[in-house]
Amino acid sequence: MSKRLQSTDNVKNDEIIDDLTKNLETSLKTEESVDEFVISPGTSSENFPKAAGDAPKTSDTPSIYPDLLEDGNLDKDFAEKESETKEDSDTDIDEVSLKDAEVDLTDDQKEERRIIAEELKKAGNDAFKDGDYERSIEKYTEGLRTCPLQFAQQRSVLYCNRSAAKMKLKKYKQAIKDCTKAIELDENYVKAYIR
Repeated sequence: MSKRLQSTDNVKNDEIIDDLTKNLETSLKTEESVDEFVISPGTSSENFPKAAGDAPKTSDTPSIYPDLLEDGNLDKDFAEKESETKEDSDTDIDEVSLKDAEVDLTDDQKEERRIIAEELKKAGNDAFKDGDYERSIEKYTEGLRTCPLQFAQQRSVLYCNRSAAKMKLKKYKQAIKDCTKAIELDENYVKAYIR
């Protein structure tokens, strides 16, 4: 602070502000011209000098996964993940909406749904024996959407059976998901652990 401001006997606010802003203006002035930071159309990054904090060019950087950088591989990986997600969404069970739907059901209606789910499980088992794994997954999924949540053991069996069909189709991630759900519902279900 200037000596003039230290003795504030007859100093006006405007003078104090002027003195402070003058110091700021001089400290902000740089010797670099603004023109070197203006990018014209058609220029590339090679035309500019490298600063100390700039990252290396991607061509200078060694790739950890060179096979992913080949044309099309990223798109292929994305397409595979997208198809897995789509297939998963077809067989996902929304237990929140099931719970909401079951609120108004009587015990007799729940028992009726349990019996229907048991029949769907048998149909899924028959399709599995015939080698029609897609159809068996459909039946097990339909059974899971029908079977009330209170019948955890039966739901666990449906999940485990569905995982077996998914394993036959080499959908291992989905099979693991189903076995995990089966174990959550019945932690003593040995078959789910084995699968």
